[in-house]
Amino acid sequence: MISNNILSSEQILRTIGGVYNNIHLFDLEKDAVQEIYAIEAVHNFLNEYGNKKSIQELLHHVANKVSTDEYLSSILEFTNLSTLEQRIKGKKIISFDYVEKYAGWTRCSFIPVEYSPDKKLRYVLYTSRVIQDDKNHEENLLAQMDYDEHTGLYNRRALERDGKHFGKEGMPKDLTLIAMDINGLNAVNHTLGVEAGDELVKGAADCIIKVFGSKGKIYRLGGDEFYVIIDMELNELVKLFSVFDNVTASWKGNLAKGLTISKGIAAHAEFPDLTFRELLAKADQRMYQEKEKYYKSRDKRIGENLKEPESFSLIMQKAYSGFVSLQFGDGQLPKLFVDDFIANFLGFELTNTPEKNYEEWINRIHPDYSDFISSAIEKIIIGNQTEVQYPWFHPKAGLTYIRTFGYRDPNFTDGIRINGTFQNVTNLVHLQKDRLTGFYTNEAFFQKAEEILMANKEKNYRFFVSDIENFKAINDRYGNEHSDELLKYLAKSLKNLCKNLVLAGRLSTDVFVCMQEDTGKVQTSKEGLKFQNAILDGAPIKNFVWKHGVYYTRIDRNISAQQMCDRARLAVESIKGNYDVACALYDEKLDKFVKTKQQILENMEDALKNKEFKVYLQPKHDLRKNKTGGAEALVRWIHPVIGFMNPGDFIPVFEQNGFVKSVDEFVFREVCLMLRRWIDEGKPVVPISVNLSRRDFDSVDLAEQLLAVIEEIDIPHELIHFEVTESAFSDSPDRIANTIRKLHDEGFVIELDDFGTGYSSLTSLSEIEFDILKLDMSIIRNDNPDSPRNVLDMCNQIVKQMNLKSVAEGVETEAQLNRLKKIGCDYIQGYYFSKPLPVEDFENYLANEA
Repeated sequence: MISNNILSSEQILRTIGGVYNNIHLFDLEKDAVQEIYAIEAVHNFLNEYGNKKSIQELLHHVANKVSTDEYLSSILEFTNLSTLEQRIKGKKIISFDYVEKYAGWTRCSFIPVEYSPDKKLRYVLYTSRVIQDDKNHEENLLAQMDYDEHTGLYNRRALERDGKHFGKEGMPKDLTLIAMDINGLNAVNHTLGVEAGDELVKGAADCIIKVFGSKGKIYRLGGDEFYVIIDMELNELVKLFSVFDNVTASWKGNLAKGLTISKGIAAHAEFPDLTFRELLAKADQRMYQEKEKYYKSRDKRIGENLKEPESFSLIMQKAYSGFVSLQFGDGQLPKLFVDDFIANFLGFELTNTPEKNYEEWINRIHPDYSDFISSAIEKIIIGNQTEVQYPWFHPKAGLTYIRTFGYRDPNFTDGIRINGTFQNVTNLVHLQKDRLTGFYTNEAFFQKAEEILMANKEKNYRFFVSDIENFKAINDRYGNEHSDELLKYLAKSLKNLCKNLVLAGRLSTDVFVCMQEDTGKVQTSKEGLKFQNAILDGAPIKNFVWKHGVYYTRIDRNISAQQMCDRARLAVESIKGNYDVACALYDEKLDKFVKTKQQILENMEDALKNKEFKVYLQPKHDLRKNKTGGAEALVRWIHPVIGFMNPGDFIPVFEQNGFVKSVDEFVFREVCLMLRRWIDEGKPVVPISVNLSRRDFDSVDLAEQLLAVIEEIDIPHELIHFEVTESAFSDSPDRIANTIRKLHDEGFVIELDDFGTGYSSLTSLSEIEFDILKLDMSIIRNDNPDSPRNVLDMCNQIVKQMNLKSVAEGVETEAQLNRLKKIGCDYIQGYYFSKPLPVEDFENYLANEA
């Protein structure tokens, strides 16, 4: 039997954590093997030879019995004991995967168990287990992550991976990149709805597949953005494009006679010195040039007025039918410049002067809407983009409906100029109601809300937005039919319960909005909960969370109805995840947050490029040794104008939009470079903890990426700790657990952050071998030693029972310190010892301590 001071049976179970083919203890001093568990072939081998056979001979026997020839040398590499000792030194475990003859993918691991007094490795636990199911699952995940769900084409991740391949291996001589973009998709989404836009995207994908599918590789990067990588001579490709234009023009959908797609081509033969990424940018540039020509071809009379790039960019987003330009000047009659398309559409004489155009346009507006249009023009003049819809008398067709988008041109100084578009929406009036709920579509709702606001300037209103939290999960669980029943029920309930209802709309799949007259009474959170309970009681599906946000027009009447709804939705977002609050109001605090968030989004890319992000280190005090035992790396943003920015402002934004991955990569590399410098300069070195956010785990090969940086900079693995919050496990827990295991197997210390705050902490502990638990600061601050249900004591018992280390965060007082000392906490982190320090200050902190 193995002696208890080497490895107890309880420790074995926790160390191996699964079902194994083989478990053996290697005594390196005696070159002997002790069997714990083995497959029949290995068991018989040991029974026959006993201790007469060395560790090397056992591994040779195992390798030859079970391994395929391809992986035989990898196993045999470990049969030399000095090599094994050298490879494993300083690590908690080393592993490699190979294909076993009968069972498939198998993981072989060597775990150091005990060192002799002279620090020579004495005992090693050798294990192997089948991981074929894990490999299959990982391969399926990788495969799924390469495809766009809507079209079945390859996605952005696949394009980036293929680009890296071409970067390493080089590009074929005739490789060509084609960038494609659907013309007018924005108009379809706004007028006919997202479902119609999705149909157009699917139609475009089908056309691209039909022509290029058998000859190249096709990608969809989201929205209406497609790319094709094709290996073909340019003259042949030109022929293919004539076929493609015919296919798209003859496409028949429920939306239009056909579709048009702007294209940009960049060939490696044409630009042999460009990298793959640069070639992609060239194709993009050419595609947008063609797109610009597409829109400008519809603007023959006011092209000069729209020559500024920013003007054209804004107009292009709304250019459904054609361009217009409205000019006002002191002592001059208003002028309306129109292109040929608009002149024909409005029934104007092509010989009209701009002054005559304006007069005809104004005189034919429905009388009930004259003030409405005047208000819209006033709104645009003071700097707001505005979109309005109104009835208008055509000289031949009679009553038509026009949608007009306009904004004030900031570059025009000779008076006032409004640039915009006209669109005939007469045929779309019947499509203004959502078929499922009977509510107005988002486009129609915003239009009618604008009309109401402009016609009733003396009245105040409120926008009440309702959003189902995680509706996709409900749809997946109950199916489309039941989910639709829920949406119909909620729409009907809103109509019945919302008092003073003026207008109701469905902004997206599960987001509703009710425009109500403002009675002067502000809805409280308590009333919001009462309102919600009245609806949830009779709902056909019970297990869902519904959140509401409110915007009052008295806050700011000069913004558009769409912006008002956006602010109400922001109020909804502010309470998602908070199950005690059902309704939130848009207020000054949220308004400040909106402006701060916008500032963050506008500056974040440049901030990373300009190295405005800085690494700060907060010491971890080792209570047993009474000195600094490590530090946590934290990111700080020093803005050149604003100065020090609060991490609580920008970190949540980065986590939401995914930019946190780039910031985490930056911090990790900076920490590695810093450790390397400390080692080279002979400075005091302590382990540094770096945070892995939930978004970091979106990368299936995260462990490999981190290891590549470690190997490149040459940092001992024991100097890096990885901190993972338990909330990270809410998405793809199996994949995240697998990544953490890989890092742990490589000898990195793994810390579970914020322990004690999340529902799944214990589950995480049972599945993953963490080394350190970080007790959340809320546990420390709310500690009551006299309580029979003291959470701190319970957490401490778990730490000791599992033979782990503990770190207490947020320690600020001597009383807290003494309490933590008493229960045997290992490390203290908090302002009691030190706030987070710039790297240079932390180096001085360590030097002074030494």
